[in-house]
Amino acid sequence: MSVDQMTSLFAFLTVVAALVAIAAASASLFGRKNERVQQFRRDYGTTILLAATLIPLTCMLGSLYYSEIENFTPCRYCWFQRIFMYSTAIILIVAWIRRDLAIKPYALTLATIGGMIGLYHVLLERNVIVESSACDPNNPCTLDWLDHKWNGWITIPSMAFVGFCATVALLTLVPRQRADDIEHIEMEMEEV
Repeated sequence: MSVDQMTSLFAFLTVVAALVAIAAASASLFGRKNERVQQFRRDYGTTILLAATLIPLTCMLGSLYYSEIENFTPCRYCWFQRIFMYSTAIILIVAWIRRDLAIKPYALTLATIGGMIGLYHVLLERNVIVESSACDPNNPCTLDWLDHKWNGWITIPSMAFVGFCATVALLTLVPRQRADDIEHIEMEMEEV
């Protein structure tokens, strides 16, 4: 596939992730007292965890595609985002394999910090914030590698930011799993 085709795929996935983020954040915020939403969270907790895992995994693979196959050089803030995105992806993969919902606070922390870095990077890219001396003049943080496709709205930093937002929103829907709940489940399994 060409870089234009891959970028179109990643842009489409970004729009889907944005819609998922809006739906999940709405359900999380407005569904706290709604029994149907709470039942959905309980019944589909591991499925929600899988969706939250697929987003940073896709972002990680996309960033590797751009840097390793298309030879786009990541800027300083791209590297910071990668640290948090890759870490989030790895711990969520392990959590999903183990069906461990207790990972939520750790993954949520990583994704939130990554999202804040992503927001800063998007604001830099859009010239809302003046580029700092932390950025390399030979590889500026404001460089649009995608050549203003999608009217400049979907860029690599905005893809990462939306990925973090969708991950955070989905993780807020993952039901809480307390240590005493885990011990209770383990005791029941030993009895069987």
